[in-house]
Amino acid sequence: METYINLIRQITWSFNRTTGIDWDELFGEACLAYCEALLSYKPEGGSKLSTWIFICLKNKLTNFCEAEHRNKIVVCIDFDWAEDSIYPDYEFFELTFRSLPRSAEFKALPKDCQYVITIILRNPLHYALPPRKVLGKIRLHLREEWKWTHPRIWKCMKSLREELIEIN
Repeated sequence: METYINLIRQITWSFNRTTGIDWDELFGEACLAYCEALLSYKPEGGSKLSTWIFICLKNKLTNFCEAEHRNKIVVCIDFDWAEDSIYPDYEFFELTFRSLPRSAEFKALPKDCQYVITIILRNPLHYALPPRKVLGKIRLHLREEWKWTHPRIWKCMKSLREELIEIN
């Protein structure tokens, strides 16, 4: 591994700069890909070991970045993360939660949509999930906790989606 460590680092930095994914995560994936490349290399295939390692690393990191992109968090409210902090700035959420219900855009929304936004803003980390899961979690909450019917939930989600598209 010492022979090809610079190749691993170079490819990792390249992916880090272009995707913004954490360098340590990419480097870990690259090291695993390097081990897999060594195990799958066949000299009779006609390629040099360094070429084979490069191709394997590039493919593995590309797949990893695509998977990271697919599973990105849906609830994405802009705020500054502290360098060593795991949790967001709760003062920002309190400020947003206090000022949003007074805004004209919020008041223009149907009452059901206002309710769904309020649920999410009260506990944003609870709904910080991949896209497919967050909608299911909201629907489950509305159905079980508040006894909403399926048509009411679907109508609310549709109108909320339309409103968000209109705002953006």
